[in-house]
Amino acid sequence: MKCENIDNIVVLALVLTVIGDSLGLLAELMNQRCEKKAERQQQEKETRINEELDALRKRIALLENKQVQFNRRL
Repeated sequence: MKCENIDNIVVLALVLTVIGDSLGLLAELMNQRCEKKAERQQQEKETRINEELDALRKRIALLENKQVQFNRRL
């Protein structure tokens, strides 16, 4: 009877280990997924900011050009 109890305890320990490892793996996969999503959102934000900066630089260059032309007329 004692051997059966020991065997059952060993099997239970193995099952609990497998469950624990599976939960740990699931948590890691979810964490990686969230990190990738955050990275993608950050990249999209940086892209939008860079596009806005480019548009502003073009507007500034255009305004500077108009200012130079205006000053030449004076």
